[in-house]
Amino acid sequence: TGSRLYEALLAKHDALGTWEGGPSRAALASIHDDELRHFHLLTAVIESLGADPTVMTPSADLVAVEATGLLQVLTDPRTNLLQALHAILVAELADRDGWQALVDLTRVLGMDELARQFQAALVDEEGHLTKVRSWVTLTTEQLAQGDLRTIS
Repeated sequence: TGSRLYEALLAKHDALGTWEGGPSRAALASIHDDELRHFHLLTAVIESLGADPTVMTPSADLVAVEATGLLQVLTDPRTNLLQALHAILVAELADRDGWQALVDLTRVLGMDELARQFQAALVDEEGHLTKVRSWVTLTTEQLAQGDLRTIS
């Protein structure tokens, strides 16, 4: 879901552009690539545990429903890039907490190598959260001070 959300954000960025202090395409593409790498990590872990990563569990179904609203914001032609970034901020907050839960769980279960891999993903997610939060905060402050005329 994370990579799909960033694909939609990249499309919005391509259509509307950015502003000084806003996200560059390269920064968004880098986060997208991290999200895709995290997806492949989780797929490999699930398979190594003998499970099927394509099974739609009740938890997976819940997350898919939650993400649907965010994806609708990102793909709605009426929303601008700042509004799309706010939706991504919501996703990054949940993502960061999800990786923290995986780190904690694998540590409790004594799965130290897995905990190390999940910790690396958590560090990525904390970086994503910091970047997205800074774009949203800086842009909101600029708008409030009249430094930006409009955001398409």
